[in-house]
Amino acid sequence: LVKPQGELVLSGILNTQAKSVISAYQAHNMQLAPPVSQQDWCRLNGIKPT
Repeated sequence: LVKPQGELVLSGILNTQAKSVISAYQAHNMQLAPPVSQQDWCRLNGIKPT
């Protein structure tokens, strides 16, 4: 659960899974920044709008 204006950080996501994870969170009204990648992994940052 993320409250309005709450921030979310997801790490340990494989680059190959990033698009599907982003889509799933966007379907629940999360605004996600572009992934930050390092080797095969990425981190996603997001915020839930009001």
